[in-house]
Amino acid sequence: SHDIAVYVDTLRALSRAHIACPLCVDMCLNWLLNVCNTGRTGRIRVLSFKTGIISLCKAHLEDKYRYLFKQVGK
Repeated sequence: SHDIAVYVDTLRALSRAHIACPLCVDMCLNWLLNVCNTGRTGRIRVLSFKTGIISLCKAHLEDKYRYLFKQVGK
């Protein structure tokens, strides 16, 4: 959750808007666990985490696809 907090703090600094960092981190982790951890074990696979985070990033769709295909090919 520390990495997500750093990401949200960076986003807040760039946008000059009030963003509730703890709430954003909690919502992001909750979303990732709900989508990727249906068995409620508290764990998700690395590729699932990367897919979830890259889908939330501000990037062109083609760049997201390119990154994900590289990750699957590893």
